[in-house]
Amino acid sequence: MHGWGWNTGIGGWGPGGDVFTLLLLAALIIGGVYLFRRHPKQGGEDESRKAKPSAEEELKKRYARGEIDREEYQRIKNDLED
Repeated sequence: MHGWGWNTGIGGWGPGGDVFTLLLLAALIIGGVYLFRRHPKQGGEDESRKAKPSAEEELKKRYARGEIDREEYQRIKNDLED
């Protein structure tokens, strides 16, 4: 008797259907994992989403590295506060 049973067609669990069904299932799982990992989560940290340091923090770093002297540091700091 032929019909819509489980052992019909390529996608069924009959002869030859097991391999095709497993390959299709594996492809869907791999595709899902690929898409999930490709798009970062909204809450996760992403390089482009990291907060940039404020101007005052950047000024402090420049002073600490010795790129500017104390007078220039004070002058720029006063300008930033205004």
